[in-house]
Amino acid sequence: MRLPWAPLAFALRASCACSELNPPVGTIAPGEAQNVRVGVRYAAYGEEKTILITVQSNDPLRSESTYHVFARCPEPLIVEPKQIAFDSVRPGTSLEAPLEMKMPDGRPLRESEFPGLESTNPYITLGRVRNAGGKTIVSVRLSPQAPVGSVSGVIRLKCAGDEATMAVPVSAYVQGEIKVAPAILSIGPSDLDRAKTLLVWRPDGKPLGTLDKVEAPAGLVVEEVGREPERHRRFSVRVSNCEKLADDGEIRLMFRNQAAPAVVRVSRSSGR
Repeated sequence: MRLPWAPLAFALRASCACSELNPPVGTIAPGEAQNVRVGVRYAAYGEEKTILITVQSNDPLRSESTYHVFARCPEPLIVEPKQIAFDSVRPGTSLEAPLEMKMPDGRPLRESEFPGLESTNPYITLGRVRNAGGKTIVSVRLSPQAPVGSVSGVIRLKCAGDEATMAVPVSAYVQGEIKVAPAILSIGPSDLDRAKTLLVWRPDGKPLGTLDKVEAPAGLVVEEVGREPERHRRFSVRVSNCEKLADDGEIRLMFRNQAAPAVVRVSRSSGR
């Protein structure tokens, strides 16, 4: 910033409270320049931010200018995979997946470098961090007590001396003794004029019995429309209100004398 014929008074403003400008205000003598330090605070490793910096001054030709600053907080560790999905599992099943950690240069961690770990879901547990085969690994486990339906959580990693954390999402879908096809239903505004079909049945071939209750996300209507083939119950799912349609959720069909409901995961699709 220069103003060759008079001192330049300036004031800076950032679009995010997470940023720090130094100096935020000042005066520059003719022919001189002023460097401005832009600092950014992050809540998590890997976070990216774009900050809009507005410069106001007494420059008669250009009293206000804007600049975009892009910043990213690098991760102190490389974690693979970035997320863990156990997909559909039977009730009472215990599953395990490895989570590998290494330093940015690719080497395994020393014991003194092991991060603190925690899970946000009690049905997703962690084993002991260990070095094996030239790798630093921790086991992520899905508990056999996980309830029927969608199970999700986050593994948080925190390095010593740091406030920020790294996050690894974990998800699973526990399918009950009642079978549903499809187990995941993609639906959106484009389905307003057409219904989608669900088939529900027991794998042992026994009848399901009386339907006692239906729970569905806002914006959806679920109705039983018949049996096809025999002992398979058929349901239609249609959009009743696009504005109330949630991004995701579950349809739960509760039958009399059944210990667990039929659960269908609903994912909102893009569309007109």
